[in-house]
Amino acid sequence: MSSTSPTSYDSFTDARKSLKQILDSAEAGSVISIKRGPRSTVVADRDRFRELLAKATPSRAMVVAEDNAWVIVIPDSPFAAEAQSLDDAIADLIANLRDYASEWQEHFAAAPNHVDNWALVQLVNVSSDDELRAWLLNDQDV
Repeated sequence: MSSTSPTSYDSFTDARKSLKQILDSAEAGSVISIKRGPRSTVVADRDRFRELLAKATPSRAMVVAEDNAWVIVIPDSPFAAEAQSLDDAIADLIANLRDYASEWQEHFAAAPNHVDNWALVQLVNVSSDDELRAWLLNDQDV
């Protein structure tokens, strides 16, 4: 085999034999394609994938302080939270996003008003709470 790694594999069997090489290549920045029947799946570095999702899915969250409470709303979505402190409101919204992501495949993926949330669900799934907090606040001055 050459010193350069393939970027695509024609079968799962071929890919399975090269799993370490696939992971090493993905971590180095390559996107690896693996065919399985008529479909292809890709393996990519988590941080690069997450960064792409965050750019493609801006939160647009609005943070408002009113009546001794903090309210965070993501416009045109069912996501909102309210709490006495900003940290509690953010934690509540992150919990709501995590609940939604965990139920999305089974309950929402085929629903016409949720089908376009695939990227959001993936972003939530590959993000830490700190990363979701930064994504939600998106450099807002709060």
